[in-house]
Amino acid sequence: MGGGIAQLLSNRNISVRVKDINTDALGGALREAYRIYSESVRRKRMKPFERDRKMRLISVGLTSDGMRRCGIIVEAVVEDFGIKQKVFRELGGITGPGTILASNTSSLSINEMAKVTPYPERVIGLHFFNPVNRMPLVEVIPADVTSKETIERTVQFARGLGKTVIVVKDVRGFLVNRILVPYLNEAGHLMEAGVSPQRIDAVAKRFGMPMGPAELLDHIGIDIAYKVAHILEGAYGGRMKMAALFEIVKEKKYFGKKSALGFYRYHGKKAEPNPGIQLPRPVRAISDEEILKRLIYTMVNEASLCLDEKVTSEPGAVDIGMIMGIGFPPFRAGLLRYADDTGLKNVAEDLGLLAVSVNRERFSVAPLLARLAANGQTFYPS
Repeated sequence: MGGGIAQLLSNRNISVRVKDINTDALGGALREAYRIYSESVRRKRMKPFERDRKMRLISVGLTSDGMRRCGIIVEAVVEDFGIKQKVFRELGGITGPGTILASNTSSLSINEMAKVTPYPERVIGLHFFNPVNRMPLVEVIPADVTSKETIERTVQFARGLGKTVIVVKDVRGFLVNRILVPYLNEAGHLMEAGVSPQRIDAVAKRFGMPMGPAELLDHIGIDIAYKVAHILEGAYGGRMKMAALFEIVKEKKYFGKKSALGFYRYHGKKAEPNPGIQLPRPVRAISDEEILKRLIYTMVNEASLCLDEKVTSEPGAVDIGMIMGIGFPPFRAGLLRYADDTGLKNVAEDLGLLAVSVNRERFSVAPLLARLAANGQTFYPS
């Protein structure tokens, strides 16, 4: 993702320095930035000379030279906590109190990263969504000790890049991924019950999602999704217990679109079912209505827990995050607005039935949702 972030900054006429551990990685970052610009040239949104001028704003290197005077440094290394701590320890030693150290982590603790730096008040999460040049959302995640100035500067920086910003609490998965993972995970559980990826995706797309969960997993990369799901299962326990199918698919190295094999088999832009994924014979009939409720209501339930825990205090932030972060259909006005329109009593009752018939931990009704449903209230005040 580093190349995408570098392209985003240079496209706003910001000089950017990319540091990595080897020349192959640096070359990959430059190629990714060039690819994005060249696509704009191909679509006649940019002249070749403009692409070349913006590419010259990106410099690369294997050392930290030139980083001491940076206003902000965005870490975008592999989603491994030990590696990220090592990077922050190094950056903390070479930068001063005026440099913001931002992590692009999608799920790991900002508080723990801050602890290894001499200026923890300038450490913050800055989570871009992939592809960086197209996804409009950014999550800003302060640590408990992050200064107000750091938060304000980071929000201003992200807005200057043309992004919509939501500020969320430092919990595992933050807001969007914490709500998204149960949706993806439930697709895995449905497949384990014998429902095909194609059928699950068709149900989600009829609802209005831009792509179904199996297709989305292939685009994210099943290896990456597996790692994030594993982190969230460790944090939240049984309700996010990862579908065993994901382990099997990962072990077969079906990593998704990047390997041409995931839940689908890819030939250029054409996708077809992957014959290497064998699903069990269904034990019982599962209707399209049940599929949709299991996918969507599990997100409503997790969003309710996020509100209760003050990951964000605003239902509007949840809805903006889901529309701009995962493509929840805008015509439904957002996840929680959809739940309100459906009727929280109906949602809670259906979750209760799923808790009995499918899995109690995954579908146990969140306390806030239960209270609102019992009192005839909604997430949004009437």
